[in-house]
Amino acid sequence: MNQKTKKIPLKNMYYLLFVFLIVIPLLTALFIALKILNQQFKKQAVENIERAQDTIVTELLSDVNVMSMRLSHLIYSNNNEIMDYAAGTDTSDILQRYEYEQKLSQAGNLVLEPVKDIISLGFYMKDGRETYIKNSVNRTREEIESTKWYLEALKTHNVVFAGSYDTESANDLYIGGKKNLLVLVFALSPDVTTDRSQKIEMVTFYQVTGAGETIEDYNRNYLRGDNKLGITRIVGAEGEVIFTTTDDQDFSQKEYTCVRKVIPFAHTEWYVESYIKTEELTEEFWRVAIMILISAGIIFLLAGYYSNYFLKSIVNPITEISGGLKQVEEGNLQIHIPPRDSLKYEA
Repeated sequence: MNQKTKKIPLKNMYYLLFVFLIVIPLLTALFIALKILNQQFKKQAVENIERAQDTIVTELLSDVNVMSMRLSHLIYSNNNEIMDYAAGTDTSDILQRYEYEQKLSQAGNLVLEPVKDIISLGFYMKDGRETYIKNSVNRTREEIESTKWYLEALKTHNVVFAGSYDTESANDLYIGGKKNLLVLVFALSPDVTTDRSQKIEMVTFYQVTGAGETIEDYNRNYLRGDNKLGITRIVGAEGEVIFTTTDDQDFSQKEYTCVRKVIPFAHTEWYVESYIKTEELTEEFWRVAIMILISAGIIFLLAGYYSNYFLKSIVNPITEISGGLKQVEEGNLQIHIPPRDSLKYEA
């Protein structure tokens, strides 16, 4: 092994050691650092999406809690006064119906807060009549009765069940409504303790939640390229789309990454889903990585220049001296090695 090593020219040995002791370790360290950095940037991008989802979930649950208290207050306040007035509207006598509608409206205005988010309070009678406070709902009785939340509420009295509507156009659900509103519906089927007349089949409370506007804002800014939060939507436990502000898109392709968070409330379960192209999760990383690679390239160029200078200034003269001494050893005493100044030699 020693004999073979001695036979390797000094210049080749220098390049060999430079590659194995400097270039390869630096490239290995650079690769590992970029790999770790890639994972960190990807993790940070996902955490940013999760924080945005937390905002939506917090806003939604806050509205749900407020709606629950409002509905309970409406039903049980003043010894079920509003329920009695609502039951009084279930009559074929026009004058009597009008009288109770006025009483119901006055009592409702006293109990309901004067906020624009409250859309309607609806009473659905067992004989098919309907009575609303504030706004009428643009859905047929058949459409309402076929919803999951209505059917579930019928099975258990005095228990609140939640549903929703995603308005697809202006005035879709009610007059004055806008497109892309997430309207929450809370439904309660009263028993004899809450509706002594036993005329009311269902009480419903409709309110716009700000979570829908937040999702619309996130999606609009994402499509403009102003954020990296992906397309956000709300889906149900069975995968049905509850709310979305974009046209139907196929997110099943491998190019998308899905970040999902559960929203448990009111005997149902929803999920906030954000779909983003996987490559977009590491866009910031590649900007940094390119700068690092450019810096590393400059360093390697400088190292190469230094190696070339080192070879010409030190190794080459040593090689010449070594060759001259070898010729002297072989008997050639006429060999002459001229003196060289390193600076002049480099020039």
